[in-house]
Amino acid sequence: MDLTRKNFRAMTYYDFWRGLTQNQCIDRFTSTSGKEAPSKTTIYHWFSEISRGQSVLTDEYIDVVRELIMQGPHVTYHEIKASLAIRHLSMDPNEHSFPKKATTYVAFSHDGNELLVNLGSEQVYLFDINSARRPVLLESFIIEHNHGRRRSTEGDGKCASADPRNGTNGTVDAAPYPLPDDVRQLKEMANDHVNKNNYVAAVEMYGSAISRCPDCAILYSNRAAALMRRAWAGDTYAAVRDCYRAIHLDPTHVKSHFRLAKALMDMRRSREAHECLLYFKDKFPRHANSHAVFLLQKDINVALENIETQPDEVSSDGDEGQATSALERQLRSAALDYSQRFLGHCNTTTDIKEANFLGPGADFVAAGYAQTCSACCLVNDVATIVILHRKWTCVMLLLYIINFSNSII
Repeated sequence: MDLTRKNFRAMTYYDFWRGLTQNQCIDRFTSTSGKEAPSKTTIYHWFSEISRGQSVLTDEYIDVVRELIMQGPHVTYHEIKASLAIRHLSMDPNEHSFPKKATTYVAFSHDGNELLVNLGSEQVYLFDINSARRPVLLESFIIEHNHGRRRSTEGDGKCASADPRNGTNGTVDAAPYPLPDDVRQLKEMANDHVNKNNYVAAVEMYGSAISRCPDCAILYSNRAAALMRRAWAGDTYAAVRDCYRAIHLDPTHVKSHFRLAKALMDMRRSREAHECLLYFKDKFPRHANSHAVFLLQKDINVALENIETQPDEVSSDGDEGQATSALERQLRSAALDYSQRFLGHCNTTTDIKEANFLGPGADFVAAGYAQTCSACCLVNDVATIVILHRKWTCVMLLLYIINFSNSII
C-alpha cells in the first residue's frame, strides 16, 4: 500500500481518538505497511503531540478524520487514504511556484519604519520600509566571476584558474566552526530530525541554534537544506537567502554553494541556477564531477533547452514556462525583499490573524489564530497565541485557549 507521511499522520490521529495505544498503532502499521511504516519513535512522538493538543494535521485533514471516526471504529487504512484528497501548503510537483496570495492584515511599527504583513494562507513577513533592497537571486560576486571567466576564455581560449585563496579551489578544507555545547546539541538534534524526515522540527531547531550562534555558516546551510525538503510556500526562497548568508560567512563552504544552485533550480530559475553551478564548478573543481552535480546540470540543461523553445509572449522576467502580464512584470520589478519571515499557521483555511509588534522595544511579534478542532466532539474551538522573537524568528511561547462545549479553559 503506497502511503505518504501525511497518510500515516492521519492514521495515527485516527487511532489516537479511537483509544488505541502507541503499541497497537505500531502493530497496525507494521501489519499493513511493513518496512514502509514509520518508526516507533516517530509514532510515540506523534501520540505525544496529539495528547498535548498540538495538531499534527491541517484543519482539512482533521475534518476528514473526524467524519471517519463518526462512521465507526472499523475504518480501514485504505479508506482513510482514499478520503484524504486534501493538500497542505507544501507545494505539489505540478503546482505553480507562485500561487495567488492576498494580504490579510498589516501593522506598522511605532516609528513607521517597519511593516508587518500577514500573507493569507502563508506566513508573516517583516519589511524595512526605508532600507529594503530588491530580492536578489544571483549576487554580484557570481556574476563578476563568471563574466571574468568568459572574458578570459574568449581572449586566450583558456579558462581563468580558480582563486586559490582560502581553499576556494577545493584543495584545502576549512576548519570546522567551533560550536558551544548547547548549540552543538541543537544541531545534532536537528540533523537527527532531518534523517527522520521531520523537517518542521529540524527547521525550528536550526533556527534556535542560529539564535545562539549567528555567525556559523553550517547552521544556515543546514537550515536551507531542511527548508527545501519541507517545501512549504516561501521555503525555497528562504533557503536561497540562507545559502547566501552561509556563503558570506564562509565562502569555502562547499555545500552552501551547491545548495544555492539547487534551490534556484527548485524555484524554476534555471538561468540563475546555471550561473551558480558554473561558479561552483570553477571554485570547487574537486567536486565538479560528482554525481549530484552531474544530475543537477542535466536538469538545468533540459530547462534551458525548454526556454529556447518557448513562445515570445512568455516573459524571461516571470516564472519560467509561465506567461506574465505587463502589470505583473511591473509589480515584480518594484518589489522589495523582506527582512524577516515568521512562520504562520500552515493550512489553507485558517490564516494567521493580526500579527503585531509586542514589547516596549518591539522585540517580539505576537499573532493569533483560531481553528475548529474537529476530532473530538467535546472540543469546539481552539485559539492559539504565538509569541515569536523578532530578530531570530523562533517561537518563544505558545498559548492555547480551548473551548470545551462552551466552557473555556
